Parts: sequence; C-alpha cells; structure tokens
Amino acid sequence: MALADGLLLNNAPDKVILVGDVGVGKTSIFTRFTTGEFKPVGKEAEKQKKWPIKGAEVSITLFDTAGMERHLSTIPHTYFRSAKVLLLVYSIDEKETFDSLTSWAENAVSARVASGQEAIITAIVGNKLDLESSRDVSQERVKNFAHLNEIDEDMIFEVSALENTNLTEMFDTIALKVHPLAAETIAKNSQVSKPSGKKKCC
Repeated sequence: MALADGLLLNNAPDKVILVGDVGVGKTSIFTRFTTGEFKPVGKEAEKQKKWPIKGAEVSITLFDTAGMERHLSTIPHTYFRSAKVLLLVYSIDEKETFDSLTSWAENAVSARVASGQEAIITAIVGNKLDLESSRDVSQERVKNFAHLNEIDEDMIFEVSALENTNLTEMFDTIALKVHPLAAETIAKNSQVSKPSGKKKCC
C-alpha cells in the first residue's frame, strides 16, 4: 500500500456492493459517483472508479444489483463474495425501505458465512436527502439500528444522488475505513505539510 503522490492507496480495487429495496436510488448512486451523471436507470452492474484522496489514489469496483433486488432470494451468494464494503441503502422518505435493511443485512451475513469470508465493513446510506422535508426515517432510529447491528456511527451517511450531495465525502470516508493504516499516514502527512507559521530570521 503506497501513499506517495500519484500512487494507489490500494493495490487492487476494493469491491463495494450496494443493496436495498427497489427505488431507493442504488443505481442513481452508482451512476452519479462513477460517471458524474444522474441516471436513475442504468445498464451497467459493475464499474471501476478511481479518485484522489489527499495525494494518494484509491480504486474501487462498485456493484449494483441491477434489478435482482426485486426478489431478495434471487441474489446469489457470489454477489457478496470478496466484498470489502456493503452499502445498505434506503430512502429517507420511505420508512418501509429502512425496515427492509434488516433482511438485507441478514442476507449478507448468511452469504459471508457460507463463503467463509471475513466480516466486511457495513455502511448505512440514506439516499434522497433532497427530500428532507418529507423525511420518514429519523436519524436517531438509524443510529439505533447501527448499534444493534454493530455498525460504527461513522459509517452512517445521508446523501442525494440527484443533487450529488455527500457522495464523494462518503466514499472518501469508506476508503480510509477499509485502509486504516493509510488513513493514519495521510493524517500524519497532512500535519507535516502544514506551515508552522513561524518566520525565519533574515
């Protein structure tokens, strides 16, 4: 894992998967972050994305269920295999989509256990922040869900794929969560690069 300018934060793309009910905006998040465009309907189910984080470059491969979520049982365990990060996506204006996250989380755990892989980092993503005035899921309820499912509070996000709000910040945080040693190094480098504010005597 190299952290000099222009080098990759990770040697191979980290697999990040999105799950959640139909209509919560998984494809919109997928296309907005990987292409910069807002497209509620997409044809691609897998796309690699590279972007810079404070002098280093991170690479992920983002996976979308591409319609398979209409029937939870039809999503194969292979979809979850080798994933580093699981994004549980719901709409902040639809309580039912949040309630479904329990089933999505359980399905992911079953798949992980079946494949014998280690625990993956899980994030809770409330999409459609642009519909704040129609909010149907309180932030306190989301925190309670995170606590019950042993999800760190710094892995709770609210975004808007429509308005491109908080997406880059979310993926920055996730990338550094996956690579904690890199996060420490970046933090140290940031401190070193800060000017001392002291003037040299001439």
